[in-house]
Amino acid sequence: MASTLDFMTTFAPLAGATLPGDRSWDGVDLGPVLFDGSGSGHSTLFHPDGKGDLNAMRMGDFKAYWETYPAADCAGHSASPRKHDPPLVFNLLDDPAEARPVKVDAATLNRLEDLRKAKLSDIANTYKSEANYDTGGAAAQPCCNASHVVCRCNN
Repeated sequence: MASTLDFMTTFAPLAGATLPGDRSWDGVDLGPVLFDGSGSGHSTLFHPDGKGDLNAMRMGDFKAYWETYPAADCAGHSASPRKHDPPLVFNLLDDPAEARPVKVDAATLNRLEDLRKAKLSDIANTYKSEANYDTGGAAAQPCCNASHVVCRCNN
């Protein structure tokens, strides 16, 4: 797995630059993947919600949601976020559209929770900037597919 988070950690070594060591970096150096045929990359990827919460993550073939957020329908209406305990988990290998949540064993759920807690701790103890995605109105949000399992629209 790779992400745009990897740009800085990949391009800095290519440019001969050294990244500051006083913080953690979400990205990994993909130079070995791009130039040496390595299969390494991320074992997990987290999906922040723009407010500091990590309510979705990818771990191998699994994607987990602890909270799902509403998309506005075409009229601009949306519902409240919905929390999931245990999280909704999808097997992306079998279900790339994330249409059918699967049940996973306790060890997998514990691993997801432990990785999420560790990342939240890392975030709390490193430099960060805060973005606000609450502006923009209905025109900035996608229309909702009310039949999709993670959609929480009013209509």
